[in-house]
Amino acid sequence: MAFNHNRLTIGVLVSGIMDDFTKLLCKGIIQQAEKEDINIVVFPGKYLDRDFSSNPDIMYEYQFSTVFSYVKKENIDGIISATNCIGCFAKLQRMGKFMHQFDGIPCVLSASKMSGYVSVHFDNVKGLEDGIKYLIVQSGCRKIGMIGGPLDNSDSIERRDTYLRMLKEYGLEFNPKQYVEGDLTSHCTAAFRTLLDDNPDLDAIVCANDETAIGLYKELKQRGIMPGRDISILGYDNVLASASVFPTLSTVMADASEIGRESVKMLLKVIDGKPGHDVKIPTRFIRRESIKYDDTDTNDYSDPKSINSISEYFDDIFYHSNFEQNLEFNMALRNSFNTFIHRVLTWPHSPAGTKNDYIQIMESMDSFLNQNSIKYIDMDNFLMVIYKLYQNLKKSPEYVERRIELTGLFSSIYQKTIHIMNYYVGSLKNSIERTNYDMKLFVSAMLNFEKGTDQSYSSLLTRLDWLEISNAFLYLFENPVIHLQHDDFSAPEYIFLKAMRCNNIVSAVPFTEQKTPLKDIFSRVVNKEHINHFVLLPLYFNEMLYGFILCDLTNGIFENGDFLCSQLSSGAKMIELLRSNETIQRQLEDSLVALRHNNIELDTLSKSDALTGILNRRGFYEAAETLCSKYRDNGQTVLVIYADMNNLKIINDRYGHDEGDYSINIMSTILKDLMADNGIVGRLGGDEFACVYPINNAQEAVDFPKHLYDTFNDFNKTSPKPYCITISVGAYPLEPENNISLHDALSLADERLYEIKKFRVKDIMKKDWTPLD
Repeated sequence: MAFNHNRLTIGVLVSGIMDDFTKLLCKGIIQQAEKEDINIVVFPGKYLDRDFSSNPDIMYEYQFSTVFSYVKKENIDGIISATNCIGCFAKLQRMGKFMHQFDGIPCVLSASKMSGYVSVHFDNVKGLEDGIKYLIVQSGCRKIGMIGGPLDNSDSIERRDTYLRMLKEYGLEFNPKQYVEGDLTSHCTAAFRTLLDDNPDLDAIVCANDETAIGLYKELKQRGIMPGRDISILGYDNVLASASVFPTLSTVMADASEIGRESVKMLLKVIDGKPGHDVKIPTRFIRRESIKYDDTDTNDYSDPKSINSISEYFDDIFYHSNFEQNLEFNMALRNSFNTFIHRVLTWPHSPAGTKNDYIQIMESMDSFLNQNSIKYIDMDNFLMVIYKLYQNLKKSPEYVERRIELTGLFSSIYQKTIHIMNYYVGSLKNSIERTNYDMKLFVSAMLNFEKGTDQSYSSLLTRLDWLEISNAFLYLFENPVIHLQHDDFSAPEYIFLKAMRCNNIVSAVPFTEQKTPLKDIFSRVVNKEHINHFVLLPLYFNEMLYGFILCDLTNGIFENGDFLCSQLSSGAKMIELLRSNETIQRQLEDSLVALRHNNIELDTLSKSDALTGILNRRGFYEAAETLCSKYRDNGQTVLVIYADMNNLKIINDRYGHDEGDYSINIMSTILKDLMADNGIVGRLGGDEFACVYPINNAQEAVDFPKHLYDTFNDFNKTSPKPYCITISVGAYPLEPENNISLHDALSLADERLYEIKKFRVKDIMKKDWTPLD
């Protein structure tokens, strides 16, 4: 077994750790894992093959997919994979390749289906049928559209087919334009606009999931269309946000926590070598404000016997508690809710004016609304039950003479509900303020280091109590690794444990104890006396990977996991920069010692660059100032050019520094040849070059940079190297009447370079390159 000989270790492969579906799935898995006495490690890999180009704020989140590389049969006993969520942007063939890497590890698919794998998935038919039927029969909708999901996704296919079948069953006309494929996220704005523009007369829209529906809300409101009033909206999943958006979202209750619990049970059978079989989790329709209300419920809620039918609403009202709380809490909550309903129903049979009955009703209401239950309540459904109860009771014979008392009773119930909600909102506001304060302290404490040493890493783990994290382990690569979006990533054979937090005690790991084989990354840090629930988050900054953090999976992680990942990644980057800076400083000091030892004065240093043979910074400025003065005196414009090489770090890291030096020499040669005898080129340092070149008109200022790019393109076509050498160029024409200095002209050229460099491509590989014989 992976962690120890007594306890299994289950890996859970999911999408983003803060996704509503992932939260519910993981909490169901944890609930069952505690019953079965097994360890859990969650690997949140975001979304495979997602196009990040339209959102630069998240363009490097592809780094999350690297976490799957740490799942090995040597350290994991079995996996539960939410394949449909991970691959909601990917093709079916791509997901087959993804799952292939886990061959040999017992596996169950969660809320997903794929040939050859045991699956625990939702019944995508029953609940959605009821929802669409309600739209057609109760709400009278006749033009119903749908925002579906990718058709490589098995859930999306079943939900689309159910939608089409229901329209056919009720004789509703279907135009292909009424169905538009989305991507199961709230960001598929193009799909929303296409459906609404092509179908301006829709009276209902079915969405493949709640996240899609919540994104659709934004587009509808921008167009002045109000869900529930102007158009009915139906979602799917019943995520937490569906009951808190405005108006609240009608949806299909698909209990992801139940999927999680059943997935654990089934995986244990597979691990034991028993035959596994697919499990289908039932779903049910929940109506809220996004669909027009139909008051056709004929149940007589004035009859005390109707307590059973009213109690059926409990799971819809308090569905959140099913995966947040234990069975004992939910039973107590259910009993107190039923007691409240029973006392309201039996009140008509008590003597008129009995104050004690009224007090008991209020006390029983306090009982179920004050058991820390207010945070779990779906207020929409609760108020609907109270409304129906009131409407039925006022029609009953017992209340004909007591309507004033009845109105007063329900007025008190509404007032108490408002009072408790106000109190909850206030406490929630205080909680948010505390969290914001804790975040500030966390950021401040995390950056409490001055040197790039191994001891500095422990500061990153010092203030994690606000996230309820007692145990955290910082693993880093021996050297940072460059990882571009479409590159395959393989975890290294060894990784280094730099710092740890065990039972809230933080310590740096001695250098001699850091090196850890990949197979032992979990076993060396686990507490063998207790069940462990961990999450593994990557540490990265742009295309650079530093390692990962393995820590307790807590409610704080579900709420702020991305923030934690971002801050720890920034800290790791800063420590690495300090380490590099200290290395350079030591090398400089060694060089100065050598210079003094040989009695060499700095003023007599050569004006030429040692690597390329062209002018260095000092030599360039002296020669360029002379040349600029000469051409200025003759009334001629000089083009000042600032150029640097793209992706030198990638070439250095991937092919070695010899190839980096080769690239810099090529850049130097091309620039020197283009200057010929008319201009001057110099290497300012690293991959930065400067040139001054006389021009005759404004068009030449435009043509010369283009000529530079074309020259490098021509070189790359015939180069024997597998990579391309490219540059970015900023140019500034220094006219005779312009009195600014050469230094200022270079700064202006550098500003233009900076704008151009934002659009550089970081993929250096030649697509059709083959080695020369």
